[in-house]
Amino acid sequence: MSTRRPEPSAPLPPPDALHVPFSFLRASLKDDRDAQFVATTMNIARGISLCLELAIKSNLVREMNEQVVPEGQEAPLLNLQDTDRLMHFALESARLLDDYAEDRIQWLNTYRVTEGK
Repeated sequence: MSTRRPEPSAPLPPPDALHVPFSFLRASLKDDRDAQFVATTMNIARGISLCLELAIKSNLVREMNEQVVPEGQEAPLLNLQDTDRLMHFALESARLLDDYAEDRIQWLNTYRVTEGK
């Protein structure tokens, strides 16, 4: 089990400001670990998808530009360095999600196991 994230020992205190962070979950699920895991998984997956989509489109434009005269070339969304950064960010995000899921599975296997199943 990963030790990068300590388990919360108590519920979060009430917010001290009017702004409350956005959540896809209803208020009744805010302390539900399984619901939080699903919401976090969705957020990370969407971020990875966006990063990869931007990088792929940028690479596609660069490939298409190789077949066109310089006057007809389009600028890609991202330069090579930024494309590389986004690809690495997506990779690290996937690794983060993997670690998070592994921790969650370990917790489920330890605390939510039903005898005989």
